[in-house]
Amino acid sequence: MINLKRISGIIGISIAAFGFTGMAKADDAWTTLKNCLEQGESTVCTLTGDVTSNSDVTIKTTKELNLGGYTLTLEGNNRLILDVNESTSKGALTIKGNGGKIETATESTIVTVRKGTSLVVESGVTLTSTAPDNVSSIGIWGSNDTNTKTSVVIKEGAIINGNINVAASNDATYANGVTVDIAGTVNTTNSDAVSVDGRIKKDGTTDATVPKVIIRDTAEITSENGVALYGAGYADWTIEGGTITGREALGVKSGAYNIKGGIFTGTGEYDDDPEPNGSGSEPTGAAISITDTYASKNGKVKMNITGGEFYSANGVALFEFSTTSTAVEEFAVTGGYFEGAEGSAIINNATESVFKNKITGGSFADIVSEGLIKEGSKAEELDYTAIEKALANLQKVSKEIEDLDSVYTEDYKYNKAEEKVTNKINAIALKYDKFDFDKQPKTQAEIEEYANAMQGLADEMTLALQELQAAKNVVTLTVVVKDGDKVKETRDYEFDKKASLNDLKKAAKEDYDIVKFLDKDGKEITDLDKKYTEDTEVTVVLGSPETGDNILTFVGVGAISVLGLGFALKKRFTN
Repeated sequence: MINLKRISGIIGISIAAFGFTGMAKADDAWTTLKNCLEQGESTVCTLTGDVTSNSDVTIKTTKELNLGGYTLTLEGNNRLILDVNESTSKGALTIKGNGGKIETATESTIVTVRKGTSLVVESGVTLTSTAPDNVSSIGIWGSNDTNTKTSVVIKEGAIINGNINVAASNDATYANGVTVDIAGTVNTTNSDAVSVDGRIKKDGTTDATVPKVIIRDTAEITSENGVALYGAGYADWTIEGGTITGREALGVKSGAYNIKGGIFTGTGEYDDDPEPNGSGSEPTGAAISITDTYASKNGKVKMNITGGEFYSANGVALFEFSTTSTAVEEFAVTGGYFEGAEGSAIINNATESVFKNKITGGSFADIVSEGLIKEGSKAEELDYTAIEKALANLQKVSKEIEDLDSVYTEDYKYNKAEEKVTNKINAIALKYDKFDFDKQPKTQAEIEEYANAMQGLADEMTLALQELQAAKNVVTLTVVVKDGDKVKETRDYEFDKKASLNDLKKAAKEDYDIVKFLDKDGKEITDLDKKYTEDTEVTVVLGSPETGDNILTFVGVGAISVLGLGFALKKRFTN
């Protein structure tokens, strides 16, 4: 977009908004963008092509950077800096993108958000840092002044490939007035995806002035080898939801945590006796990992969990470990689902009053430290016995199905009785297909529902398979009564394959007066021997021949794979 503006003075007409099209050199394009962001009167600076920096940009007023689908590459240690003017103005930057990117391959931060400024990253924008670990893609500074407000908003659809760090002010003590609101995606490899600097202290006796971190339902925060959310310094965390995955999903050293929802997954190796390292979160593999804290200097831990799902692939879902007494001063669990390979909730200091009887809700799939769950509360230690029993029965039926599958090959022709039972099996499978057996039950009521459905499926399939096995020995007499080419009536009669023609005649006597059977050549059949198979066409001559020809035909319905009935269940409870 070109925005030409008349200004007074010796300059007649100048380009006030970046958007000067194609003919400019690369350096000229950068200079134009820099001037727009730092000095230009226009509040909107728009890219019309890829641009590479050759210096820092310091923004002290309200600006919108519209990437327009292009890429801004920051060379060397160049960065975008939001700062406060000596007057009353302050840097306030909104980055829009339509698929645009800002990239750096150096150790420099992409955007530095100094105290008193604000940053908004809109949907469609990607910030990517491929720099060494622990270099913040977005670095945020707080303030000693409790009245100074600093904010960063990452909207849904925005992507930060790097990390976001809240740092202390110049005296490395406080980060008052900071708010970080994340609804988008934050990805990093070896560093912590979203972190609060371990030097940040709690200012005063309340949490009113400490930095605030808000994680929204739409957030996706991942660290492949580090901590997804790391509260080293003191902050007030509100986690409404989102998908949070890391070596530890949430690493806690100090701060207040109000967890309302979200899916937390710890993927690291389990360590039940982590050695305090004094710098950084000790690896435990937990979904929530509270280790030797910085509480003595920053402020004690407060933890309130009302909802969410917490998983540990190798360790414990909720883990607390301290070499001395705990630094947790408030702890409450009233909801959520907890599941870990080594336990649901293991608290090293479980006998301390801050933990004892403080779990009054939620569901726990496995081990919980003794004394945590308040007796008579709504908290549930889940019992999977009913599922295990139903699963054993289902596995037995599955084995029968596998055995039948070796008989009912693709070349096998079902007789009519077998076809009827296979249709029944398909109907059973379709009925239970509506039940999501892949969904993990998270309450005892869900376990019972799950087990009942699984057992119901096993019972119905067992009966149907028994019918199918019996149907192999059945022959079906189909009488088709026609009036010319029009079928007036069709009736089926089932017999053991050893039945004689007289048996068939007697069975149908109440409905029809069958006189004789003719083969396809019109020759009368005097007995049912092995040459008359399910594919044999037989004419039935009735006592009232004026009704027309009556054809008895067995038609093979082709192969129906019994194992293809949607019956092979994936279940996490099996080995």
